[in-house]
Amino acid sequence: DDDLAYSDRYGGSCGSYSGLVCSMMYNIHLTPDEVSALIAGCPRTCRICGAAAPPAPACVDDAFYSRRDRNGQPCEKFAGLVCKNMHVFQYTMEDVRDLITACPRSCGTCASSRVPSVGATGAPSPPPPPPPA
Repeated sequence: DDDLAYSDRYGGSCGSYSGLVCSMMYNIHLTPDEVSALIAGCPRTCRICGAAAPPAPACVDDAFYSRRDRNGQPCEKFAGLVCKNMHVFQYTMEDVRDLITACPRSCGTCASSRVPSVGATGAPSPPPPPPPA
C-alpha cells in the first residue's frame, strides 16, 4: 500500500499522481531521485509489482479549469499542444502539473491512447487504427 506520509517537495501526496505514469514525472517536475522516492512511497498509485491500482479516472477534462489557469484558458485551448512543454509559455512547473492533471483529454494523457474524440455531431469518432506491426 501507499505510504500515507509520502509528500513530494510541493506537498503533493500519492493521490496527486493518481492516473499518471509515475516513472515519467521527471518530464514534468521531479528529479530522478524524487521519481524513485515517489515510486517507492506510492507503489499502489504507481501500479508497481502486484500492488492493486486505484481505479483509473475517467478521461474527461475539468470543466472549471479556466478558473485556475493563469490566462483563464479552458482545457480545449490546449488540445493538440504538448502540455508538458507549457513552461515555455511562462507556466510554472506546478501550473504544468495542474494542467496535465485537469485536462487529460485535451493534453492527450489519458490512460488509453485510443480514447475516441467527440466530433461536431456530438457522436464519438472511431478510434484510430492500430499502428502497423
